[in-house]
Amino acid sequence: MSRFVFFVLVLALTMAVTIAEPDNSRKFRSCGFFLNLRIDRVCGGTCSMFYDALHEIACSTGITDNHLVQICCPSLQ
Repeated sequence: MSRFVFFVLVLALTMAVTIAEPDNSRKFRSCGFFLNLRIDRVCGGTCSMFYDALHEIACSTGITDNHLVQICCPSLQ
């Protein structure tokens, strides 16, 4: 029984670490307020691109954090 409990705990810990790691290559669709929060988190609150164009890309097709940095705040690269 203790081997089973140990195996379950190791499996749960592995899943928790995997979920907690941010995935910068995953696309997220962000619109409106949530896009503003994302820009704050990724770029520190400022974006060098016109907001309507960025909103169109981020809301319709989705955008990765890395792509958001390239578009919005290239000085952070």
